[in-house]
Order: sequence, then C-alpha cells, then structure tokens
Amino acid sequence: DPRIRLLRNETNLGLTKNLNRLIDEAGGTYVARMDSDDVALPTRFEEQVRFLKNRTDVQILGTWAKTLGREPDIVYDHPAAPDDVRARLLFECCMTHSSVIFAPAFLRDQGMRYDGDLRVGQDYELWCRALHPHGVGIANVPKVLQRLRLHRGNISRKRFQAQVAVTRKSLALQRRALGLDVPEYGPIHETIFYRTFAGTYEELRLAEEFLVAVLRSNKETEIYRQENLARTLGRKYYEICRQHTTLGLRVCAAYGRSELARHYRPRALSACRTVLKAARRRPAWP
Repeated sequence: DPRIRLLRNETNLGLTKNLNRLIDEAGGTYVARMDSDDVALPTRFEEQVRFLKNRTDVQILGTWAKTLGREPDIVYDHPAAPDDVRARLLFECCMTHSSVIFAPAFLRDQGMRYDGDLRVGQDYELWCRALHPHGVGIANVPKVLQRLRLHRGNISRKRFQAQVAVTRKSLALQRRALGLDVPEYGPIHETIFYRTFAGTYEELRLAEEFLVAVLRSNKETEIYRQENLARTLGRKYYEICRQHTTLGLRVCAAYGRSELARHYRPRALSACRTVLKAARRRPAWP
C-alpha cells in the first residue's frame, strides 16, 4: 500500500521528538496516537473520526481507557465535553495519551508541537499550552475504546521527579492565564494535583482559598465556562474534604460553609459515608 511509509531515524530520537517528526511528516487527515503495547478496540478509529467530522469545535480527541495487565481493571472515565476537559486539566491530566487522535495540519498551522526537550509529561504540557493561549478544543469520547497496559517499565514511573517539574510548569501556565501568578498558590495547587495531602486543617483552608480564587478570577478573565468550572471546583473541594476526615466533623462543617458547596451536590450515599467516617475520628485541632 503506497499510503504506508516507514520512517527510520539514524539515531534514537526518543518519544517526544519522534512525535514531532510524525506531526511534520504525516500526509493524512488525522494522526492516531498509540503505544506499542496498548490495544485499540476495533471501532476506536471509526468512532473518533466520525466524532471529529461532526464536531468542528474539537481538534484533539481522546477516549475512555481500561487497563490491561493488572487486577482489578481500572477504567479511566475522563470528562467528555470540551468545557469539562478544560476545567479538569487544572487538576489532572484527563486525557489518555495513547488514545488521542488529532489533525496534524491543524497543529502545523498553529505552530504547535510537543516540547522536544521533554522526555516525560509531554502530553499534559501540550494540552495545557493548546488551551492557553490557543483555545484548542479538547474532548473525549465517553466510551472505552482503548486498553492501556500498566507495568513497571512505564516511563512516568522511572522519571517521576522530571515529570513533577513538567507538571509544575504546566500548572503555573494555567494560573497565569487566570491572573493568579501568586507564589503561595503554587505548592497547594501541586498538592491538589498529586493528592499528597498531610491532613491538616491549614492545608484544607489553603485549598479552599485557592479554589475560590480560581472561581472568582475566572469571572473576570472568562478563560473557562463559569458553570463547568464551578461544578469542577465544587467537586474537587468535596474530594479534598473526604481526604481530610481525620479532622473529624469539623471538615464537614467546613465544606457546608464554603461557597464551593453550592456548585456540587455529592450523591447521598457518598455524603453519608463521609459524615460517618468523620464522626468516628477524633478531631485533630490545629
């Protein structure tokens, strides 16, 4: 088939530079990203191409994914709508890289490439840069169309510290877009992203302060759709409160008082479990 071209490198360029070469060399309409040991389900490409043809507001498209090689299976049910993906990228990489499809011509026209100096975290860095300042539409097909193999050889596990540095840069980019280039927000933003909480009330207070600042700043900058952002921030604060139930019922009171609670209503069973878990704890007063 003359449409198939085998590209060879004289030296090992590494993943990131090969991805950029693919963007530059691709002559087809779409590029579908996939790791060699993952599995694309039979209808993946068909469904993604159909989606992109029907949605001209989306330029980068992923799917839900399910793990291979571990028990029990994990399903990565990322947000689907572009406005929800945009908001969630503030706190997580909600795209499975090996499930992504995009139009290389669009990236070339925008002058967008992966950062060739990065060996890890290049996907999250590109998604954040695609949003700020390019405003690229990023979405997910809400269906498991990719099987993702997890094993000890995963790149991110080998070079975790390097990935932390890349994530720190990407989080700072998103804060600057909101006008929140405040030094003290960096550590708490990173803590929320990695969920590395120490379980203190001061930490909970700082998290709420930061999330409220994001919500209020967006009213002026209008970077995100306010309704989607508010729901994302409310959900995130609820998740943080659940991680601080060692503080006792005080954490439930903190959530109830917060303006963020107005924007997210947890399921009744989840809320009851959170209250019961907090009630069994002896509060650790600051």
